[in-house]
Parts: sequence; structure tokens; C-alpha cells
Amino acid sequence: MNSLLSFVLLSFTLLLIGTTDTHVEGARTVLTKHRADTVQIAGSRLPDCVHACGSCSPCHLVRVRFICSVGPAEAETCPMAYKCMCSNKTYHVP
Repeated sequence: MNSLLSFVLLSFTLLLIGTTDTHVEGARTVLTKHRADTVQIAGSRLPDCVHACGSCSPCHLVRVRFICSVGPAEAETCPMAYKCMCSNKTYHVP
């Protein structure tokens, strides 16, 4: 059971860092690389404002504030929104 758990954890870790194929030969784990080592981070990322402001520059990302609730416990679930801003004008995030 311990070796099975080790194999699963090793396979998952290697899958995250770019190794896509693992298999067991006897007591060894054999790794086969299919692509370059790349690190991909799970989750979302901030929007990009590169082309949002047209010819205006510098175009930068700003966070829109919401007043969501009175209590501190409910404030943790307040949504976040972003807009692009250039020369005191706001533009929609693409």
C-alpha cells in the first residue's frame, strides 16, 4: 500500500512539472518525457489591458470596488471586478 501511494504521489508531482507518462517496471518507476519542462499554475490570472485602451497609453489595470455587506464575515465573499484605465477614462477589460 505504501509503494502504491508513493507511485501515485510521484506521478501526480511529475505530471505537474511536465512529465506526462510514468509506468512501473518491477520496483522502478520509469519516466518518459513528451514535452519541454513547463510549469503551469492552476487557477485564474489577472486580466490583460494591452489592447483595451486603443491608442491611449499607458493603459493599466484597476480594481473596481464594491460595497457588499456590513459584517466582516460576509465581506470575504465580495466579488472583485477589474477595468482598464488610461488618462482618467475607464475601458472594459477584453
